[in-house]
Amino acid sequence: MNYRYVHSNGVTIVPAKPEHAKELEELDKVNFPCYNVDKTLTSDQYLDHIEAFPEGPFVALDGGKVVGNSATFICDFNLKNPQHTFDDITSDCWLSKVHNPNGQWLYSVELSVHPDCRSKGLGRALYAARQYRVNDLELSGQLTRGVMRGYAEVKNKISAQDYYNGLRIGKREGLAVSAQIAVGFTAISLLENYTRNPDCNNYGILLAMYADKFKA
Repeated sequence: MNYRYVHSNGVTIVPAKPEHAKELEELDKVNFPCYNVDKTLTSDQYLDHIEAFPEGPFVALDGGKVVGNSATFICDFNLKNPQHTFDDITSDCWLSKVHNPNGQWLYSVELSVHPDCRSKGLGRALYAARQYRVNDLELSGQLTRGVMRGYAEVKNKISAQDYYNGLRIGKREGLAVSAQIAVGFTAISLLENYTRNPDCNNYGILLAMYADKFKA
């Protein structure tokens, strides 16, 4: 379970502890002020997560203050049948109900960094912490998801599949999706009705990264 990484800027990546739960909830409120973007975890749900899978969640600490967060759980997943919704796979964010220690994939619920600390490499450091856990637990790899932010503005001009294909092959920039591809993820599938988010017309993107594909 032990993991500790000190970034060059002094921020430390360590496993989350119960005392971080309230700060994690507050960080979500800063990063996701519009709650229809995706489900965000409450402090009670973070406590539930930490108890169920203490090796899974990580925090980025700047002088003891939580400035970054990674929430994951282990599951079995059939990449040949990828369609699912966020609520279904996370049991409405109560991760103790879906965490399967005998599964083979580390599934991402969220990864976030405080706006004041972005573009400093903390996102990649949190992905590296996840990769350490994948290797430590001998898992197949990581699964994550993104949304096609801004797609609703152009949905009458381009199909969701074509928009997704542009993101998948790098002809279209997608912020988080593009950043995930940069660390080794591959876009696997367009997910219909993945989330209740009008900005992306409810579409999500499933991305997978096998354990040996992480780009440090």
